[in-house]
Amino acid sequence: PRRETLELAWISATIGPGRGLEDAVLALARLPETVRLTIFGRMLPSYDPQLRALADRAGVSARVMVHPIPNPHDVAATTARFDVGLSLDLNDCANRSLTICNKVFEYLQAGLVVGMTDTPGQREVLETVPRAGFLYPPGDDAALAAQLRPYVDDYGALVTAQTAAWNAGRGRYNWDHDRDVFLAVFERAAGVRSLAPAGASL
Repeated sequence: PRRETLELAWISATIGPGRGLEDAVLALARLPETVRLTIFGRMLPSYDPQLRALADRAGVSARVMVHPIPNPHDVAATTARFDVGLSLDLNDCANRSLTICNKVFEYLQAGLVVGMTDTPGQREVLETVPRAGFLYPPGDDAALAAQLRPYVDDYGALVTAQTAAWNAGRGRYNWDHDRDVFLAVFERAAGVRSLAPAGASL
């Protein structure tokens, strides 16, 4: 159902520096008060005062919520309550550049618009489902805010992107789709007999 707020989510095992959260907090200051950010994870004690101080300076403390990461069985249901899922890792090393965070697939499977930093790995996902979200340059909170603004102003744009994400999560980006391919590659590399469930084709 349509609501008056735009709910952003960021989820990870650890809440700490170098994860792009600074971009999200500063972007909030450029957006209407109806946009809110919920962060899920385990807060590093050393990072907590830094994040709070940044939110205070930006004037958005009331719009930033921090919660423990949900139980694994509740992640999908919890994530699905939001509108936009953020994956904001920096493009500062090969591991972050070339890989794709698990959270991206969680967001797609929950039908959230995916807002991602422009890294080679995340760009590859969006090239396959361009209507499901957007990319922005890491560290550019103004660009992040500009990319989020259409979903604030145009409910139709939000629903269109969420539908594309939902379809991608049900079709291309889920374990049922990739399981057989992954197991076949693993079996060839490891030289083991089939690990696929009975009746599955490789």
